Amino acid sequence: SASSSSARARAAAAAASSSSFLFLSASSSSFRFLSASSSSFLFLSASSSSFRFLSASSSSFRFLSASSSSARARAAAAAASSSSFLFLSASSSSFRFLSASSSSFLFLSASS
Repeated sequence: SASSSSARARAAAAAASSSSFLFLSASSSSFRFLSASSSSFLFLSASSSSFRFLSASSSSFRFLSASSSSARARAAAAAASSSSFLFLSASSSSFRFLSASSSSFLFLSASS
């Protein structure tokens, strides 16, 4: 599906089978992508002011989010597997970091 006007243009597409699903949407100001199957999941969203990424499977997980505005900018990321976990969050006024595994743990937080 596709359309256009003086304001913006957009397009969308989708495909599906017995074991998977695929979706794509795009316009002049944003982009979205989704892929899913029986063993994995992937999502991506992007615009002029934000970005999001998510990936998941039976053994791992990844997440990334970033946004910006006239007021402040922020970002967050997370990753996990069967034996470890990692998290990071940052903005214009604060920072947080967390790392954990079967044998160690680390946490750091700072703000202004």
